[in-house]
Amino acid sequence: MIRVNVQVIVGEENRAKLLEQLMYLSVNSQLEKGCFAYDIYECANDDEKLLIFETWESEAALKAHQQTAHYKSGSPRMRELAKDVKVERFVY
Repeated sequence: MIRVNVQVIVGEENRAKLLEQLMYLSVNSQLEKGCFAYDIYECANDDEKLLIFETWESEAALKAHQQTAHYKSGSPRMRELAKDVKVERFVY
């Protein structure tokens, strides 16, 4: 399995737009074969910090996800709206 953890820092001016974009990504990603989880968390003590935890069945499932229309449009849009994005990837 593949776990992708994404930390997003966003300013107040883009927060609502970014959350909307992330919800779009989450809903569509969870419909994909091989997606076990795609969860979004808002930090309780830092309004600028969001976390995304994705769990994929395999490398092939993650690669297929990265070829979808919602990923190809959503990922660049997320980066446009964010101040910073950090991605960590784990295999288990």
